Amino acid sequence: MITSIKNLLVKYILVGGKLTEDGTQWSTEVTTGTANEEKLLLANNLDLKVNVNRISGDVYINTAKDIDVPKDFFNIYFNLDVQFKAASSATADISWMAQGRNKGETTWINIFSNWITYANIGTSYVAKNIKGYFQPEAGFNQLPAEFQIIFKCDEANEGKGQVKNTSYIEVNCLEPLC
Repeated sequence: MITSIKNLLVKYILVGGKLTEDGTQWSTEVTTGTANEEKLLLANNLDLKVNVNRISGDVYINTAKDIDVPKDFFNIYFNLDVQFKAASSATADISWMAQGRNKGETTWINIFSNWITYANIGTSYVAKNIKGYFQPEAGFNQLPAEFQIIFKCDEANEGKGQVKNTSYIEVNCLEPLC
């Protein structure tokens, strides 16, 4: 019998690396290939390792701990900062989609209701932010899970994209306490 339930909030930072002078970090730039072919911009495992912080004497200890799997989540929040441009064309259109799936599933679940398209993107980077809550659905409703951002361009070898270090995912799971 379950006597109470606690909320487990897990935050996943999508981009990191060495610190920069201005504090902005970008994922490696990705270029599309064949026209309208989907290209992977970013992939991330949403696993169940969390940091456990404790103090032992005068020493602060931070260690990774595995949590029992799987954990159903009741909502998931996305804050996605991306930028896109064309290599040399003023008329290239770029579209992108975020997707998730439970670990072990083969079908990706679209996070957006439709592909997001920017017409005539131009040759200077255009930054975009998409944020909000996604309601779980079959195939993407528990941790561990996988996440990816894909994009495509209507002109061959023209689309370029990156993901910014301010991008993150927060997952709320219910943890029964027996």
